[in-house]
Amino acid sequence: MIYFSSDPVFDLVGHTPLIPLTRLFANNKGIEVYAKLEYYNPSGSVKDRIAAHILRDAETRGALKPGGTVVEATSGNTGASLAFFAARRGYKLLLTTMAKVSEEKKNFMRMLGAELIICPSEARHGAPEHYQTRAAQIARETPGAFWVNQYDNPLNAEAHYLTTGPEIWSQMNGKVDWFVAGGSTGGTVSGTARYLKERDPGISVLLPDPVGSVYYHYIKTGEIESGSAKLYQVEGVGEDHITKVMDKNFIDDAMQFDDAAAFEMCRRCARLEGILPGLSSGGNLAGVAALVERLPGPARIVTLFPDAGVKYLSKLLAAT
Repeated sequence: MIYFSSDPVFDLVGHTPLIPLTRLFANNKGIEVYAKLEYYNPSGSVKDRIAAHILRDAETRGALKPGGTVVEATSGNTGASLAFFAARRGYKLLLTTMAKVSEEKKNFMRMLGAELIICPSEARHGAPEHYQTRAAQIARETPGAFWVNQYDNPLNAEAHYLTTGPEIWSQMNGKVDWFVAGGSTGGTVSGTARYLKERDPGISVLLPDPVGSVYYHYIKTGEIESGSAKLYQVEGVGEDHITKVMDKNFIDDAMQFDDAAAFEMCRRCARLEGILPGLSSGGNLAGVAALVERLPGPARIVTLFPDAGVKYLSKLLAAT
């Protein structure tokens, strides 16, 4: 198919397939599990949705001009999405990221033309060397730069409210009981859950969170547990502070998983379904597995595979 619209690169985003996972979650309770394969987006992840929405808005408002500079902090996928659009539309891209991010993702961003600044993974939020603090500093010091600010930009969640939620609702013919998705910025789970719950308030939302992230305690208690964040190896999910995008009002429950559980679910999905999902997808699957175990009877569960596991082979192979 050839795209001839005025914004052809944006037309490639979304409308990703949703498939049943019949072998990974074979059970006799009538529970059906479906996964939305977000690695079908052009740069290979769900983050293409927010990159397209935020950049299009910035261009429309004149905040991002032809030949301009885009700045952002990323754990990899948003950076790759921005690099894709920046290359297509002629922008310079400066990205800060963490040392723990897989070499595959770092090299992919570099190959698309992004300039990477690597920050220590253990840096605390707000510290000068933290990757988000560095991005804000670079944006301030770079004349005319546009800072995406995905962690606090309301357009992040809006992108999923406008696209991901409606797609799931349509693909499932409105028959959804649970939506399971982790959060880093919180945009995917907040925006999608808001749309689904507006269509059917009976839909429940579960947020799987890695051990070491602050969201589990926040969702469970409503309190911010200061200084509780710890380092973990799963990428693209969990956070060391509460972002402005994360909206707990649309999340009903949370559960914790560790690195080993996420890695194992990635491997099991590859061997049983022929799909190797990314590490945050493994966390989502760990959440689905816990939910399937506790549900007494029939239910239709939808989760997301934010990206594919080929970006994490070095970590997955090292953990075997």
